[in-house]
Amino acid sequence: MYESLNGKRVLLTGHTGFKGAWMTVWLNKLGAKVYGLSNTKNKFFPDFSKYVVKEYDQDIRSNYILPSILKEINPQIVIHFAAQPIVSESYQNPAETFGVNVGGTLNLFDSLVKCKELSSVLVVTTDKVYKHPEKMNTEDDEIGGAKDPYSYSKACVELVVESYRQLYKDVKIATARGGNVIGGGDFGKDRIIPDCVRAAHQHKPMYIRNPTYTRPWQYVLDLLNGYLKLIDAMERNLVNGGVWNFGPSDKTYSVIEVV
Repeated sequence: MYESLNGKRVLLTGHTGFKGAWMTVWLNKLGAKVYGLSNTKNKFFPDFSKYVVKEYDQDIRSNYILPSILKEINPQIVIHFAAQPIVSESYQNPAETFGVNVGGTLNLFDSLVKCKELSSVLVVTTDKVYKHPEKMNTEDDEIGGAKDPYSYSKACVELVVESYRQLYKDVKIATARGGNVIGGGDFGKDRIIPDCVRAAHQHKPMYIRNPTYTRPWQYVLDLLNGYLKLIDAMERNLVNGGVWNFGPSDKTYSVIEVV
């Protein structure tokens, strides 16, 4: 499965994060040559460096060093995870959230256009880019953000990607919109399962912010499998990028049910 990825040079931004780390290991097992770019350390996998050809400790917003890194790698596939992913943090630091999510994506694409062998790009956003995220959206629904800086920043990312998709039609460019993800290695704050585990470990009460809030929860490897299917389809010229929703087919759960 996914033979199209075997031997390919893959740049993975945010490769040390929750989803990025799992994707790094999976790509390595598929025979891809993984190059990781992140400014944080992995907390979950021991001896993480064995899964990558090379790691770059670099902020995605830096337009000084990124072009030289991309010239060195000359990636064939790019998967863009790097982001400020926490909604509550976006309220505290909206400018940084927009700077990382929008500015970082712009900076990446500005450098990617010079990569001569690039064939496929996957940019990971969120299902919160929709104007009405409380319902099950299709890819044709209006985007607009879920009333918080994080969601609006990701909606802006979608527009950035669309502009480059129109400018550079020889590269397949896709965005992936997924919902709440659960699984091992998630150390994020204000995320329901890590918060439950921390509260239990510390023998403290668990504060539940929105108990009736309903989300399409999904397991991290299910979501990454969807991403890999999309990348494989692009590499085999079955799809030409585009926008894609990822989530459970017919079931959502409330926060209190998950707790």
